[in-house]
Amino acid sequence: VGSGERREFASHKLSGRGRKILFAMFARKRIIGTVVTALTIVFLMVVMGVCQFFTQFDATAETARIMEEHSGTVFAMRKGYLDRDDPSATLETSRLLHVPEEDIAAFREAGYKGNIFPLYNVSVLTNEGQGAIWSLQTYQTVNDSQNYKQFYCQTGLGVLQVTEDYLIERYGVDGKLNVLSGEIKEEGDEVILTDYLADSIYTYHRERRPTPAEFAASGDKYYKITNGKMFNSRYRVAAVIETGYKERYASLIEGMQKGEKLSDIDSDLVMQFYNELNDGLNLAYTVAPDFKEAYDAENDRNFAYFGEAIAETEGSSAPLSTGYFYRDKSLKDDEIRIRSDIYAKIIGRELGPEDQEAAKGKKIKLKFSYLYEDVPYLEREFTVAGLFTANGGNSFFCSYDVLKELFPQAVYPYALYFDDMQGATAIYELGTELGYAVQSPLFSAMYSVSKYASVFVEFFDIIIFVLYALVAITLMAFAAGSVKKCMYEIGVLRAMGAKTHDLVIVFVLQMVLVSIAVCLLAGLGLWLGADVCNAVLAEGFAAVTKNAVMAELQFINFSWTTVFIDAGVMFGLIILCAAVPILLLRSIKPREIIRAKE
Repeated sequence: VGSGERREFASHKLSGRGRKILFAMFARKRIIGTVVTALTIVFLMVVMGVCQFFTQFDATAETARIMEEHSGTVFAMRKGYLDRDDPSATLETSRLLHVPEEDIAAFREAGYKGNIFPLYNVSVLTNEGQGAIWSLQTYQTVNDSQNYKQFYCQTGLGVLQVTEDYLIERYGVDGKLNVLSGEIKEEGDEVILTDYLADSIYTYHRERRPTPAEFAASGDKYYKITNGKMFNSRYRVAAVIETGYKERYASLIEGMQKGEKLSDIDSDLVMQFYNELNDGLNLAYTVAPDFKEAYDAENDRNFAYFGEAIAETEGSSAPLSTGYFYRDKSLKDDEIRIRSDIYAKIIGRELGPEDQEAAKGKKIKLKFSYLYEDVPYLEREFTVAGLFTANGGNSFFCSYDVLKELFPQAVYPYALYFDDMQGATAIYELGTELGYAVQSPLFSAMYSVSKYASVFVEFFDIIIFVLYALVAITLMAFAAGSVKKCMYEIGVLRAMGAKTHDLVIVFVLQMVLVSIAVCLLAGLGLWLGADVCNAVLAEGFAAVTKNAVMAELQFINFSWTTVFIDAGVMFGLIILCAAVPILLLRSIKPREIIRAKE
């Protein structure tokens, strides 16, 4: 070749075998680097996958799932009172408040599609000797510590108006209820008791138990309960249905009968029991659409309750705490009989013998309102017909017509039960805005923990973006490193006429195979590690809340869909990162590389 002449090597197109040889040669040059890069990307993808699984956590759905497993098929919210003028006030639930129709409409407008069942303040008494006798119809909440001194309750929590289909779904076997006594009626004021409530009556009232001879003759254990008679003028029983509670809580019953403390019994079982008491076992039921009207008509509103009250006479105004109005058929509509100590409060001094007769004919104006309800004070003037002495709640007697006028809500719903657990959980926050409290302690803890977890979702979205960027940077660094590590060989091949696209294909193939290995390892790691990560997180929440049920929360659920999406993104990044070897290979000058190597 003469001076000034330039000779070009012949151009050769690599065959498939030639690319394999080059691939093997280039791969041997970066074995350690390839392994380190692959493991780095595997780690990044596993962390990224766990974060993605976490961002898919649905607090509402997960809370509903746990509640359905541990607390049956209903979600109960009880009306409470919140002082809107006091920002630091907490929801007051020590009294029972009337649920207005407007609240039910608000839940519907918020998107709730399931059934909404009202729980009426009709007290189903099991132990008539307890202070809880008048609790539900006098706005008082049943005190759990008093009500559940032993396994069986002393007072039921009210009457839930449902459909028979609901009862079958809740307690039915093979599509039907096992009615142990009586018959289910679809009209009137009679109620359906669970076998738990009926057995509670047995616990405190031996006279309700049939003798061996009576049982042998009738074969009906509960016929003395379902004979249609009124219990303390409060309710009549149409039927007793089987719930299977004895089988579910056999160990709990045995422990409590032995006198064991609840703290020494399986805490999960105890919580499940208390949740089921609130959600079903300790409720009476009615499937009669006209229950409220029938109960009002049958019971003649024997009494009513008012909260804050003021009594006024000539020159005297006395605040009264609480009082009961009872029906007295002998009184005219403008007359009232008053308990002596209440009258002493009204006139502001102790009563003398002469006051008993002097009180008759006195005019008294009563101003009162339901405790905690946002209604104006009601006002009515009465003529005192006489005084009486009594202990306890007997405060006033008046005519039945006055009772109906002053206390139109003697029977009212104080709580709502929702049969679509997930839908009800979704409107829980609306319920809190409307002044409702959830009866289940399990739900309160579960919802709080789930919401705490949801706070981190946006934070994990940022982490996922950063991890994607790190994967891209690692792939580009790997591509650039692979080219630089094989510079001399590339220079020789280029000098011999190898085409750039042949070399690019070899490097891209190397990246593809590494990515396939990475995706397989990352998928396997996520499949094996998702449950481990979830267990660590859930156990941590269980330890902090001291509630073993929290360990059942699924914050992280493995998803093949997420894995395949990440794999797709990985191969998309490979296409983008292919620009790195293309640019580097185009900039290589073979003679300078070979000379530098020599």
